[in-house]
Amino acid sequence: MKYTFYAFFFSLIFISCSAPELPPPPPPITIAEVEQRFEYFATLEFDEDRYDYISDFLDSLKFADQFPIIEDSTVLFVHFGFVKEVEWIGDFNNWGEDDSINSQGVQTGKSGLWTWKTTFPNDARFDYKISIDNELAIVDPFNRKKQRSESSENSVLEMPDWERDPIVYTRREVNRGDVSGNKIIESSPLQQALRYWVYTPDGYTNMDELPVVYVTDGQAYTNNQIGNMPAILDNLIADGAIEPTIAVFIDSRDPNDRLYNLKGQLLSGNTDFANFLIEELVPLIDEQYKTSTSANDRAIMGTTLGGLNATYLAFTSPQTFGKVGSQSPAYWYKSDIYDIVENSSATGLSVFLSSGTYYDGIEDTQKMQALMSSKGHSVNLVTVNEGASWGAWRSQIDDILIQFFGK
Repeated sequence: MKYTFYAFFFSLIFISCSAPELPPPPPPITIAEVEQRFEYFATLEFDEDRYDYISDFLDSLKFADQFPIIEDSTVLFVHFGFVKEVEWIGDFNNWGEDDSINSQGVQTGKSGLWTWKTTFPNDARFDYKISIDNELAIVDPFNRKKQRSESSENSVLEMPDWERDPIVYTRREVNRGDVSGNKIIESSPLQQALRYWVYTPDGYTNMDELPVVYVTDGQAYTNNQIGNMPAILDNLIADGAIEPTIAVFIDSRDPNDRLYNLKGQLLSGNTDFANFLIEELVPLIDEQYKTSTSANDRAIMGTTLGGLNATYLAFTSPQTFGKVGSQSPAYWYKSDIYDIVENSSATGLSVFLSSGTYYDGIEDTQKMQALMSSKGHSVNLVTVNEGASWGAWRSQIDDILIQFFGK
């Protein structure tokens, strides 16, 4: 009898402590329903109650992650504020520079509710902000999706068929490689110092002759909210997708003033930077780390000007770099880059190119792909319905590494 009582008692505890089954989430609200609700709000006499009704409604959509409102390829952007003018700017209209796209908001009555309705490809992804009265650009206060860059934070629009790549996120269960502390090198060709960091894979002490990737804009690629490349390396190595790889991240900022980025000076086809890398940094890394010294095991990569720089270095110094990753390369910045590639002695390079279809120099990149392919190089061009954003670039890092160092 005693044991029967205890069994009954503990069963009551288990039942009382079990979490109740949660109801299914409500279906996504439709654009038509939102517009009807806004029309209703506009009919109300303005007072604190109307303000509270609107705020509560918008907050409910915010916490359900339903901003902007998306139905198939149609998007409804929303802003609430008693202002004179609202405009949406972002990758989709070259941050307001393309006047042919009317992204001005329309106010519903005098409610302070502003909307812009448009369509995008179902697999698109964009960074954007809201421009208020042509004076202030802010992140969307009702959209919880954000993307960091080196200089700011933007709101993010993700269309229904755009998929997040899980490889870009840090995994707790994965053994991590080591990222060195700040290293400083005094460069004779550049007549200044530069900072860099070195990633070595987990288990490095028992390894030898490892491939190396040199990464410009290293301060962004290493930032876990921007590029998060060390975690991507960890994940790929743990998954057996790539060979254990060393990465050298070069900081393009002045080491004495991190607000001063030297990217425009260093990464625009600068022969002094090329000499620094080839004559100073690469030999130093080969001396201090367990690297393969074969050009076929050495890659150079970067974004925008860094992508231009990667192409320039690989095609002027093929004896040093056998692989090149150019993400959104700014080929427009150095018009003779095509002549450099045309006249290069490089043979059989492995090249990864990427470009967004929105204001990202896709025609220039396609022209470069055709030229490189005609010269016998192995070229992979990835195009995405996005702009020049770390949201796009971060998702391509694993593709680059697998192409270069995949098992």
